[in-house]
Amino acid sequence: MTRRALLLTVDYAPQTGGQPLLVSSIVDATADLVDWRVVTAAPSDEHDEHVVRTSGLLGILRATWAQRHWLAEADDRLIVSGHVYLGWVAHLVGLVTRTKVSTLCYGRELVPARLHQRVALRSMRHDHRVITISAHSERLLHRLGIDPERTGWVGCELTPPAPVAASLKATARPRTDGARLVAITRLAEGYKNLEVVIRAAAILAADGTVDRLTIVGDGPRRGALAARIEQLGAGDTVVLAGRLDDQEMADVLADADIGLFPSRDSIAEGGFEGFGIVVQELATAGLPVVVGDAAGATDAAHPEWSRLVDPDDLRQWVETIDELVSDTTQRAALATAAADFGRALDTVPTARAFLDELRGAPTPAPISQRTVI
Repeated sequence: MTRRALLLTVDYAPQTGGQPLLVSSIVDATADLVDWRVVTAAPSDEHDEHVVRTSGLLGILRATWAQRHWLAEADDRLIVSGHVYLGWVAHLVGLVTRTKVSTLCYGRELVPARLHQRVALRSMRHDHRVITISAHSERLLHRLGIDPERTGWVGCELTPPAPVAASLKATARPRTDGARLVAITRLAEGYKNLEVVIRAAAILAADGTVDRLTIVGDGPRRGALAARIEQLGAGDTVVLAGRLDDQEMADVLADADIGLFPSRDSIAEGGFEGFGIVVQELATAGLPVVVGDAAGATDAAHPEWSRLVDPDDLRQWVETIDELVSDTTQRAALATAAADFGRALDTVPTARAFLDELRGAPTPAPISQRTVI
């Protein structure tokens, strides 16, 4: 039996970030089960015979239409819309080829701000399955009127990137000086909520509890954050490290004691974490992680190695970090559990779980070989 799946996606490898990492991982890890072809607007200098690269919505429409004969030749076929705004394109080709369509969605796009976004989301009402990445995002689907019988979610528990795995520590180090904290995020949206951990670090640095907070990432809010750090007099404590290469990232994580992930669910911005894959990357480095108790981040955090706090409660952030620094036995136990969790992470079962959910059927047996374009 020939099994083929056509994926339409805006983001794809080698782009960085959670969404391209997830969709690329699903395709790569299930290539023995399904013959995939990917249509994407993500640029790349690398050639992959199974990936058709184009640009813009019109380019995706044309490239998808060109795949209709290849898709129709399969006995078992599926179209996956890797972004809800590509749903109507997927359904057009699905109608012509008599192929079921399923959508993979993430989070923020499920809170439409404009009329054309609301119209785009209506395509999911015609989907075979609508799968997302957290319980929070699945609840948003239900609010949009998607039949709960056709929805599901799978956590993005993926094999960690090489620099994260290279930084692995099995236990927490004793400290003669203050603790070293780390946060990894793009500096683009207010809901990332970095101000609360900057303030917490400044407070805890006053008595030597915290030595340094390193914020890894870059974006348009860097200037505003730098000004806030200067205003708080925390320039010697808080480091805006920008983007780091693999070795620099591994060094920062290996030197850290506690990971921080303060994102909140912002009604004003319509912004929140669909899942929070960075939470698990910090854990993979062998770090206890203090996580804002909001949106999909609560699904990413495991109680064995994390602590959930109100993202907007500065006192709770200060007290939780102080407790972890002071209680070395608790911190070591969390660090060990985090390291164990990181070693057990495996993309393959996660990717196959996504495939199962998108197909709405048990995973098929491996195919003997892939079709060559």
